[in-house]
Amino acid sequence: MRRRVDDTTDKLQQMLGLRQEYEQAKKLRKQSEQRIKAARNIQLMGMLENLAKQVGIDTKEIEMNPRSPATNPETNIEEERVEVKLEKITIDSLVEFLQRIESRSDTIAVRSLHVKHNFREPKFLSVDFTVSKFQLREQPEKHGKARKG
Repeated sequence: MRRRVDDTTDKLQQMLGLRQEYEQAKKLRKQSEQRIKAARNIQLMGMLENLAKQVGIDTKEIEMNPRSPATNPETNIEEERVEVKLEKITIDSLVEFLQRIESRSDTIAVRSLHVKHNFREPKFLSVDFTVSKFQLREQPEKHGKARKG
């Protein structure tokens, strides 16, 4: 009898531990969703232009091409992407620009980066990179329940 009580107590402790882990995961998910929802207010191309100006990059030197957003159906998270091309940038300006992009928001990331040496002007680099912004896709409005006639 005592062993049975001990086994049941152990199982109860395990369940309580699992519940606590579940509640923590639920809380973290909610916080992540709130950050992702806040990303809606960020206009990616405008933000990139502003950050480039802050670093001293001439916006006429930047080629930006938005790509079609992609949505993950399992998470309902939409990824907005912009491909950026800079033919002439110093390594210092590039590093500062990328740091500002990455630190702007938890929902913005540099997803790919290709750097080439500029042989015509050795102090400059040619760079292509993709910046992504993640946001929670709006759920379509659900219609009210059908009325009984």
